[in-house]
Amino acid sequence: MDRVATIADGVVYDENKKTLSDGWSCQDGVFSAFWITSPQGRGWQVKARFFSTNALVMTNSDEGESFVLNREGRGIRTVFDIERPGYELARIVREDSLGRGVFGVYAQKGDFRGSFEDWLIAAALATWSVDGPRQMRI
Repeated sequence: MDRVATIADGVVYDENKKTLSDGWSCQDGVFSAFWITSPQGRGWQVKARFFSTNALVMTNSDEGESFVLNREGRGIRTVFDIERPGYELARIVREDSLGRGVFGVYAQKGDFRGSFEDWLIAAALATWSVDGPRQMRI
């Protein structure tokens, strides 16, 4: 896997320090859930499983896409497509030892074909929201 982005202070940057998350928003929800919305209006519901943040389920019901963000030890989340269990799409890794919320985003560069995928930006923002410096309790 290659490093494709960084998330710090709630902002996702590509390798060239270009901001990828401009216009994205995060809204609180109910029942252990919150929403992340892209500037184009694509919405992702992020929900904790069984009131634990060990596994987050991220769903875009308009397009029928669902992903699981599993906590793999301290500071690592692995992203899986629900339709392809066991196939790791990305990995989001904490890269600061002081808990300030800097994460590296790793994926196969060949999967992007020149554009950055919305689901990966949403997964990075969800990870930062739950595991970042404020550590949302859901």
